[in-house]
Amino acid sequence: AKSFAMSALTPRPCRPTTLGGASVTRAPQAWIEKRARCWETVCKAGSDEQDLDKLLQEDLRRLQSRREQDLRSVRSDQGSTDADEPSSSLKELVDKALIADFFFILFALGWLGAGVGLKSATGVTGLLDAWLALWQWVFQPAIGVLMLGALVSGGIGWLRENEGKNEGKKR
Repeated sequence: AKSFAMSALTPRPCRPTTLGGASVTRAPQAWIEKRARCWETVCKAGSDEQDLDKLLQEDLRRLQSRREQDLRSVRSDQGSTDADEPSSSLKELVDKALIADFFFILFALGWLGAGVGLKSATGVTGLLDAWLALWQWVFQPAIGVLMLGALVSGGIGWLRENEGKNEGKKR
């Protein structure tokens, strides 16, 4: 197993190839430098597998501590938004009402389409007449509420985003 690992990490020179008459190396310089650094680390470990295992375990510990720090920072960011719970629950309630209003408007649009289709196919206007009776008192206010809610919701989101940016600048 050791010989396989060592052979996989052994630096190999890049052979130039020709592509349309131009000489091109197979690996970019940054990749070659990274591989050389890895090789230096393996050489520092020596031929002893225990030294290599120690290096790998140290690297694993650094990775785990970095992940824990990232997780803590995400949790602290979430903790700061939990303080605004009443306003966020109100926003969620408004968002749900707007979603219900949107589907109500889709229902009204389907009703209008069915009424127009029925009138054009059979000449019966009952469905369309019932829809027109509700247009001014039900469907127009529903469309207005949806438009107003979309504007207010977008404005609140914009304000929160700018508030977060301003707090970041203050720090």
